[in-house]
Amino acid sequence: MLVRAYSTQRPLLLDILPQRKLIKRLLFDFDARMNLRKYMPVIQDIYDNVGKDKLSFPKKVQGSDLLLFQKILAEIRTQTHTSNQHLVELEDELIERAAELGSRDALTIISFRALRDQKGEYTDEDKVQAKKFIEELRNLEHPLVYKMGGDYDYDQGRYQEAVNQYWKFIKLDANSFLSAEVYKTMGMIHFQQNQLLRAKIFFEKSIKLAPMSKVAQSHYMLGLIYEIDPLRSRYHLEMAATQGFKESFKTLGFLELNYFKNLYKAKKWFQMGAELVVGTINKA
Repeated sequence: MLVRAYSTQRPLLLDILPQRKLIKRLLFDFDARMNLRKYMPVIQDIYDNVGKDKLSFPKKVQGSDLLLFQKILAEIRTQTHTSNQHLVELEDELIERAAELGSRDALTIISFRALRDQKGEYTDEDKVQAKKFIEELRNLEHPLVYKMGGDYDYDQGRYQEAVNQYWKFIKLDANSFLSAEVYKTMGMIHFQQNQLLRAKIFFEKSIKLAPMSKVAQSHYMLGLIYEIDPLRSRYHLEMAATQGFKESFKTLGFLELNYFKNLYKAKKWFQMGAELVVGTINKA
């Protein structure tokens, strides 16, 4: 297993966990097998043993259960725009423990983290092992390995390789939240290549597969593509703005000012965009 270093002085878990009501709601939304009462002893044990040797878990606990709780913590972090160092470390530990319990998703995540590492958190030996894990996961046609492989190629500027991997993912998983992310990125690739019709198709597929909070950027990009159709453009930009997508406010301001000639609305959009930027800076 690939090992990371963690801080040793940490507050009590109950002092830093998000509100139980919120966690319970997300457990329900994510269709969790376990309720919070059953989760808590397991999560507490993991938190108390971050970075230590292999733990023993109740027989009914699966790697997917730990990974789901990590996703809930990540979702809360995203929704609240806040981050606690110790909870982030707990997220990392949950992924590590999930991999120990045989979660292929967790092993995929860890392997690509090792490949992306530029801070020295993983050794060269870790990275060699990560490549072996990735190859084994590809041989098993595990969907996530193609999605994360595509993301890795995309970030490295290897766009055609990214598209090839994304299509392999879609053949295995065409209608999930992850598919929405894949369609969005393929839309970005085609947009950058000025293939606007293909980009539009992928962004539209993206917004059909995930809730609004997950596809704000897809709406924003559709707003840009529909520049010659101001009503459609405004609709998609407003959808992005409802989710706080910063770039949409300025674009909406200029659209209201230059096309709809509505100075009042233009000023409101510019003002809200400026307030959002200031709020983001203050939280940093």
